[in-house]
Amino acid sequence: MEWASRNGGGLTSDRGSVSKDAFRVWEYYLEKRQDVESVPLDIRNRGYEKITPDDESDDCEQAISVKYARDTNSDPKWGWSAQPTAYLYRVSGTPTMDALEASGQLLELEQE
Repeated sequence: MEWASRNGGGLTSDRGSVSKDAFRVWEYYLEKRQDVESVPLDIRNRGYEKITPDDESDDCEQAISVKYARDTNSDPKWGWSAQPTAYLYRVSGTPTMDALEASGQLLELEQE
């Protein structure tokens, strides 16, 4: 997550398939990790209400979020957008990477 965040992105779940165990990991990031920023991702227009209808840059497939919303009978007010799979997760610092780099254990390959 540190590497992805430092390089301008973050982590998110698979867009179409997430096991129950993996779902709980994403739920933990959303609900318990104060050091992790959760950024809502919007849904492609499939008949569901969008979070940011005028901004397509955050639109992505939300099939897994819709599935979990249906399976858990989520509050219809929130539905798919309340699911932990509907977010991108990122951190602001890189303490693990910094420690690995300081100890000579971090190897980063050049991007072409």
